[in-house]
Amino acid sequence: MFVFPFQDLELDEQQVLEVMDSRERRNHWLVAYFPAHCGRGCSQLAHEWRRVAQKLRPLAQVRVGMLQCSNNARGFCSNVRSPSARLYPPAVAHHYTVNLQQLSEAPYILEWALEHIDDSVVKLTWHSFMKTVAVEELNPSR
Repeated sequence: MFVFPFQDLELDEQQVLEVMDSRERRNHWLVAYFPAHCGRGCSQLAHEWRRVAQKLRPLAQVRVGMLQCSNNARGFCSNVRSPSARLYPPAVAHHYTVNLQQLSEAPYILEWALEHIDDSVVKLTWHSFMKTVAVEELNPSR
């Protein structure tokens, strides 16, 4: 697997292909794909993506990158038609995909990613919070 300094966010096509190879992947990889024709919309998305990377930095098992395709795209980039993100879990062949035109702000991207990174995270409603957390606080078990 290639050596990738975590502070560097931008990936090239070769690095993306290496990330996609599940045999060598030891971390979760969250990768954004931006097509060449995206323009100002992708500039805003790239800014949000940097915020996502900053928030996920403390998680040692998660790496974040982005691929900004150029106008003369070939290979992998020729298939990138709209801004999207993929989460590649470690050592498995499947991945999760989301369209970044629909999920375009850092908090929502983080929520989506964390749901797939750590399945022990449980989304609470007000009712389930009151039933599990607040009751325990009011009546601690000894």
